[in-house]
Amino acid sequence: MGFTRKAAKRSPVKRKPLHSPGESVQQEIDSLVDDKILSYLLGGTLMLVLAFAEWVRWFRPYPPQPIPMTVFAILFAGYCIFRVIRYRRKIRALRLGLEGEKAVGQFLTPGRSRSVP
Repeated sequence: MGFTRKAAKRSPVKRKPLHSPGESVQQEIDSLVDDKILSYLLGGTLMLVLAFAEWVRWFRPYPPQPIPMTVFAILFAGYCIFRVIRYRRKIRALRLGLEGEKAVGQFLTPGRSRSVP
């Protein structure tokens, strides 16, 4: 896998499709969940893990060992970066497909409504 940036694919859709009913509300919900709720859940979970680690050290007094945790953290961060890159590619392809589906659906809808008496 090379790190050169490929040219971004252009959408074949010339006009932006119309919004679906409730789309702006759905986008706002997604934004709140992604930007606000998940960060609080992640922060709370991290605090619980750190508290658990301190309780373990309380009951079993081990000296601090930063090297194994640092190695684990680096490996896990690398894995996370790898997964995020793969998901970003998939999301880009899905968004392009979603835009195309919306455009086709909206351009076909007027033709379908004419045939109905």
